[in-house]
Amino acid sequence: MPLFYLLFGAVRHELHRPGALAGQLAGFIAFAAVALAAVLLDGALALLVLAAGWLGHAGWDAVHYQRDQVAPRQWSEWCGVFDACGALALLVAAVTITGQCSDLRKARQARPGQRHRQRLRGQGTQRPSACEWAGSR
Repeated sequence: MPLFYLLFGAVRHELHRPGALAGQLAGFIAFAAVALAAVLLDGALALLVLAAGWLGHAGWDAVHYQRDQVAPRQWSEWCGVFDACGALALLVAAVTITGQCSDLRKARQARPGQRHRQRLRGQGTQRPSACEWAGSR
């Protein structure tokens, strides 16, 4: 996607303005750093970082929309709405995972050896729970 912004700016001859290309590259580096941070984190925290990045990108799109520079306004408008909806979905997922993990931890504390006993008897699933899969502990 960042290449599209650069392509739009090049086609519209707007990257020749002072600071335009530097601003686009700075945005690319910032959003790439957020993505890398999310990859290095686990569980709900990674989702929250991704949500912040998508919400930040929605703001980035709003600036492009308002200035009508680099990307066409329709593109900025569509992308901004899409990014805001994506951020909201990630926030809901983070809250859901956190709530599920909290409930799971409470259940395990109430019955400390239950899971181990089930495995010894051949009961229970070997698949990780959503909390274990997401990396939440």
